[in-house]
Amino acid sequence: MQKRKKKSSVTVQIARPMSIFMVILIILGHMAMYVYSVVSIISEKESQSAQMANFTAHMLNDYESIGWLASYYYENYNEIDKFYDYRMPEMINIANDLKLKIENYTEACEVTVEQLKRVPDYVQKEFAEYCYAEITDQLSSIKTAYHPSFLDAFVIKNNECFFIFSGCDFDEGEKHVSEGGTIFELGVTTPFTEGIYKVLDKILTSEKPDKALELSLSDKADRSNVRSFAPVYDKQGNLVLIIAVSHLWEDILKELSDAALKLTIIMLSFFGLLIIWLIHGMTKTIVRPLKMEESILKKYIIEKDTEATVARLEEIQSNNELETLAENFALMTLELKKYIDEVREAAIEKERIHAELELASNIQLSALPSTFPAFPERTEFDIYATMNPAKEVGGDFYDFFLIDDDHLALVIADVSGKGVPAALFMMSSKMLISNYASISEDPAVILDAVNSHIFDQNKDRMFVTVWLGILEISTGKMSCANAGHEYPAIKRANGKFEMIRDKHGLVVGVKKNVTYKRYELQLQKGDILFVYTDGVPEAMNAEEVLFGEDRTIEALNSASDEGLDVLLRTVKNVVDEFVGDAPQFDDLTMLALKYSGKD
Repeated sequence: MQKRKKKSSVTVQIARPMSIFMVILIILGHMAMYVYSVVSIISEKESQSAQMANFTAHMLNDYESIGWLASYYYENYNEIDKFYDYRMPEMINIANDLKLKIENYTEACEVTVEQLKRVPDYVQKEFAEYCYAEITDQLSSIKTAYHPSFLDAFVIKNNECFFIFSGCDFDEGEKHVSEGGTIFELGVTTPFTEGIYKVLDKILTSEKPDKALELSLSDKADRSNVRSFAPVYDKQGNLVLIIAVSHLWEDILKELSDAALKLTIIMLSFFGLLIIWLIHGMTKTIVRPLKMEESILKKYIIEKDTEATVARLEEIQSNNELETLAENFALMTLELKKYIDEVREAAIEKERIHAELELASNIQLSALPSTFPAFPERTEFDIYATMNPAKEVGGDFYDFFLIDDDHLALVIADVSGKGVPAALFMMSSKMLISNYASISEDPAVILDAVNSHIFDQNKDRMFVTVWLGILEISTGKMSCANAGHEYPAIKRANGKFEMIRDKHGLVVGVKKNVTYKRYELQLQKGDILFVYTDGVPEAMNAEEVLFGEDRTIEALNSASDEGLDVLLRTVKNVVDEFVGDAPQFDDLTMLALKYSGKD
């Protein structure tokens, strides 16, 4: 008699491949999560770096003498006494002395090259040292707020990167090179090789990149990193500085490794316990019911008694699929009915959520002025505004209201993020601006107060860009302040629209004790002021090309002689035609004011 091959138990036969499958599943799941984490973190760093580089470039463009400063630092870096905080007593003394030595001195960023050429060399040196301290402090504030590995401003000459400004996070214990740290400062140089960063190569050749900023990965530089670049031009359009925002790969990989370690421990613990529980459960609930079912099926083959077989199968009690095998057809009907009921309930729930979002959208829109003409009894001005949210509820908002009979406040703002959280933040910001406007008629003071209030309550690190203007109706004089918002556009009577390159302050909500700058516009009869959110210039078509400022101005000028409602509708139509079938990712909000003055 042939010896029978030894058979393994059902439990072992099922547990072995299941264990192998789970190990493979753990490995594949871990790899997938790691790849997803890499893509997510790189995307986040790219977006954040681009915003920081762009904002820093805008800030340096506000300096009238930025070209002169860059050249002065390059030629005289050995003679510059480096300070990193312009609020130090010695820096404050230098600033006060400069106001006596430089004609019409108000703020460092407003001093022109012509003014500097009229003062002695030692005054130029004092001015350069003060600007170095002021700009370095501003870059350090940005770096402390957003935590990139490096935030630098440099020039490229003679195949070298000559560093001028660098942000330093003193709260994290960072130090400059001269102090034994890794943060570059004025006079530090590194070799430059073309081809490592494509964006940088395009900037140096005056070629406009396909995107304003894009991701660059270095595999040839001394330290692997992710960088974004932005150019800084002087008032004549010459490239004078390059802003670089860097995230070291070693920091990104550390962040990834920490997440991967936690994920591995969780997955191994979970699947280990699961395997133990499965082996124990299979021994109790699978082997015995299978033997019973084997016996029942053998009798069925002999007896062909369907009713008896079904009755015997119904006696199996294993609390698993084996117990319900004989009841599948009946249960299938019950499960189908249950499934239909669940689908119906899900549809009702989806409709309820949609209705609630629609109600929230209506509530949000009702909080914005929407009746036009807004002030039919006032002939000195006309105003019109629209908002088109990207989702049911958005983060943009506009507002206009009479502070008194002779002062009209105009507000347009863009909250970070979208959806319900942004809408709630929007409502709070709108009320704060309105409340503080009733106390002060200085836009800069109002934004200072709103920023302090929001920062104290801002646990989620949200922020809002704001442009605020207060019009003295009787004279046409408008006091304005800009907290990181888009440039306004103005059309003078019988003229064309053009951008107002006003001074940008820091966005509201990210830093306390921010001082915003006030500036004034003088409106004449027939002038039109147009303000908007970034949903207009940053609207993107299917080829990922931005609508941009130039197209915005062209759209405005195509309907500049029409009414304000037609003007805004024309801009919206031109944007929609440009975007085409591409999805709308950002809210699109516009406000226009036409000043007629008193008859």
